[in-house]
Amino acid sequence: MLIEREHELCGPLFYRVANAIFSCTRETDILGWYKQDVTLGLLITEITSTDTATVALLSRKIVSAIQQSVDAETSNHINLIFRIYPQASTENSTVDSVTLLPAMS
Repeated sequence: MLIEREHELCGPLFYRVANAIFSCTRETDILGWYKQDVTLGLLITEITSTDTATVALLSRKIVSAIQQSVDAETSNHINLIFRIYPQASTENSTVDSVTLLPAMS
């Protein structure tokens, strides 16, 4: 999952968003920079199903956590992109890449 903002995602804003994501992920999930100061990458490990319902559930949890951590104006400028790897190589994978936001509201 990629979490990106139109402008830099650094300083206090970065810490609020990162803490929000950490609050709803597991110890085995990995959060780090995908593109320095602009895009956070979240590697969600051990997903047993990659169907649309699973993607929607994970996304709702993360969107809700982010919305609670930043103001409405800021959340409207955060994009959330969900990508499934390996792409199209698993039989039960129904989602390859989905842009779930630009407007989180």
